[in-house]
Amino acid sequence: MAAKITLDIGPFEQEISVFAISAHMRDYRFIWYLNKSIDYDFIRDEAYIHHVKRQKKDLHFSVFLCNEYLDMFFISNRSENSLLFPKYKGVDFFLIWYRELDDEEADFWKKSLKSVPGITLAKQIEGDALQDFQTIVAEMEYQQMDRNEDNETEEN
Repeated sequence: MAAKITLDIGPFEQEISVFAISAHMRDYRFIWYLNKSIDYDFIRDEAYIHHVKRQKKDLHFSVFLCNEYLDMFFISNRSENSLLFPKYKGVDFFLIWYRELDDEEADFWKKSLKSVPGITLAKQIEGDALQDFQTIVAEMEYQQMDRNEDNETEEN
């Protein structure tokens, strides 16, 4: 009789923090205002590519990184009249950290974001709602690893 092996595979859960931001302007203009207001240097990175099975196409969502703080990034919620997270229809951008923020940091970012001209909402997302974002973060990391591997192959 053969031995039976059972694997218990569950979703990967990484501690993250997320702010939802409404700022009805183009992504580059939003980042320009943000950089001027809080004196950071966010720059555009490779777009996050989200495959939509129902529409049978890939959608590209803008991503902005800060070289000084590699544990956070901005991602746009809008692309070609589609939303990355349809349940957040009024949200234009998300600020995501690869770690959990303490209360002091969360307060700093809430105040800083609300000081940017044109922002109408800056709210931290908490609890079970973070599961959707964990999936996106994992997919983004996979896409980055894939790009790095392609670059190494091209160099050799």
